[in-house]
Amino acid sequence: MLEEYIQRSQVVVVFLSQGYFRSTNCLREVRAAIELGKPLILVHEADPGKSGGTLQELRAECPEELEPDIFDTDWPMTVWHRVKEYQTVSLTIVAEAPHHLDPIRTC
Repeated sequence: MLEEYIQRSQVVVVFLSQGYFRSTNCLREVRAAIELGKPLILVHEADPGKSGGTLQELRAECPEELEPDIFDTDWPMTVWHRVKEYQTVSLTIVAEAPHHLDPIRTC
């Protein structure tokens, strides 16, 4: 079950794109992470041609009750780039982010 995988995770990577918050399973994933107190790492898809959008557009799709936990918390965030050299930077940020999370917030 998805929630069990979240329970066993140290952090949860949320790939913010148009439609993420309309997906039943994505909502299950992020709700479980929040309910279980799991830290989030946000990856922002900004390319409109790849279902990306501005943070304002993506926030508008987010259920109101989840907005503060996702967008108003100081989670690590990186923009996902489609150019290989920049993808390496984005992946490095995602890989290093758990080391910079506040240990009080982590499980």
